[in-house]
Amino acid sequence: MKILKKQGMGEVELECAYAGDIVSISGLPKATVSHTVNSLGEFSVIKSIPINPPMFQMTLTYNDSPFQGKEGTKSTINEIL
Repeated sequence: MKILKKQGMGEVELECAYAGDIVSISGLPKATVSHTVNSLGEFSVIKSIPINPPMFQMTLTYNDSPFQGKEGTKSTINEIL
């Protein structure tokens, strides 16, 4: 199991985390968002707040139409965003 914390643009591995730390934990196959992770033998659970489903979905893809490249100056996703 690894405990990782964001630091700048990278991640740092931690030995332990404390209340209020925002971390990523790897190696827990049944854990998901809003689950409480305790010390071995502790069974107290923090009540979770339900997470709303996404409001909309977007798919960005390349332009494969027959008119691709015929007009406009923006041709890549990086230029559009």
